[in-house]
Amino acid sequence: MNDTEQTGESASKKPLLAIAAALGAKLNLADFQNAVPMLRELSINNDSADDEKELDLSIESTPAFLKTKQWHIDAVNAGQCCHITDLDVQLDGALLSRLTEAETATVSFVLRCRGEAGDELARLEQTVELLPRNQWGGLSHLPDMVAAFVQPNEPAVERVLKQTAEVLRKNSKNPALDGYKDGAKRAWELTSGIWSAVAAMGLDYALPPASFEHVGQKVRGPDQIAESGLATCLDLALLFCSAIEQAGLNPLLVFTKGHAFAGVWLKNEEFSTSVVDDITAL
Repeated sequence: MNDTEQTGESASKKPLLAIAAALGAKLNLADFQNAVPMLRELSINNDSADDEKELDLSIESTPAFLKTKQWHIDAVNAGQCCHITDLDVQLDGALLSRLTEAETATVSFVLRCRGEAGDELARLEQTVELLPRNQWGGLSHLPDMVAAFVQPNEPAVERVLKQTAEVLRKNSKNPALDGYKDGAKRAWELTSGIWSAVAAMGLDYALPPASFEHVGQKVRGPDQIAESGLATCLDLALLFCSAIEQAGLNPLLVFTKGHAFAGVWLKNEEFSTSVVDDITAL
């Protein structure tokens, strides 16, 4: 038998094993802090005619934003799919907090025969976009995570609310920031005062990136807005939401094509889910 025939015979005996995985396409510190799972699905498919036993499946990344993990698999029977239920992968929050620009990471899954020198049976590599802590991933990536960028405890929000109280006082209204205590009319007065306080900041508009509502953008926090005097529509909407929440009211963040703006419930109500798609909106 010549070398070519030996190679062909060897290839024909190689197990037809494949790894399938579903990962989040983007990841940032907010995902980590809110325990959003990075690994959503993981399985091994055995399309060969033989049972495969005593396997080790490992995961690692470059850069190392996750801790290397290994799963021990007793067997994957012929023609079967083994679904792995333990999807808990430990992330490096310190690395995510240090990022200042987006970075592409590679996640590698390797399936081997058990043992120190186990042969590699299958490999899968996927990419994940690591985002800096101040970058929102857009509606295409966990849209409800935009709530993590509402920051009611920022010092700049406190200054907005102090100015709100002054606006109310000058207009012979109660300066207390008392939420829904006196009903819908009072909620409207508070929100109007917040609007006037933000308008008095003399902010200039900054044009957001194209299609920001889908692909995301870097977000200026309330303190950065106050310091720079610049804000996109999303920055401003988040500032309003922060102030509205700190005043004891329930804010809304609304996205339309190319735009974002804030709203408020005039009654002490809120949506039953964090994200609602309005297919009737134009």
